[in-house]
Amino acid sequence: LKNLLQRKNPDKYRLQFWLSLTGARREKQLHKEYYYKIIYQYPEYIPSKCEAIITADLKRTFPNDEYFKKPENKKKLKNILIAYSRRNSRIGYCQGFNFIVARLLRLFNTEEDVFWIFVQIIENILPCEYYSELLGIMTDCSLCLEILKETNKKIMKKLEGLEVVLNNLLYKWFISLFVENTSFDTFLNIWDALIIDGDIVLLR
Repeated sequence: LKNLLQRKNPDKYRLQFWLSLTGARREKQLHKEYYYKIIYQYPEYIPSKCEAIITADLKRTFPNDEYFKKPENKKKLKNILIAYSRRNSRIGYCQGFNFIVARLLRLFNTEEDVFWIFVQIIENILPCEYYSELLGIMTDCSLCLEILKETNKKIMKKLEGLEVVLNNLLYKWFISLFVENTSFDTFLNIWDALIIDGDIVLLR
């Protein structure tokens, strides 16, 4: 599967590769109807603490993309984000999740599959503390900055005095796993590698 994924394949096969390689297919089979229960049978008197933030972020999620101008697709995005915030209350919701799930939905268009792929990425492929209090993200930003200082001294010299701007850029890259600020093709290349080789790909 890994060898096949590294070749040029139509996107219709990528869903099957990602479901298998992330373990999402296994989780989906082991927990049948879990996603729909957490969305539609969750007690109404226990609203997601993150729902207001998620709703606000929907407007800022790829606003020029025709796909998300359709209310039904925006509803799918909201459902998945709320479902995850209910599943993992320790993390809940991080700004950046909206872009990650949006790209997955744009690619696969199936709520349940996207939910389980997202779960596996956040809870198994990334370090367990990556989004918990943003510790992993801040660590990767610091490491990346040190690598840049060592390997690109001329560029870093030109960027003197712009550390805040550079830190903000790195933060956006890592919190959205390079989804928010890259083209669709670049996103696919990075995520294929992420799923095959793990989180070290983010620094590479």
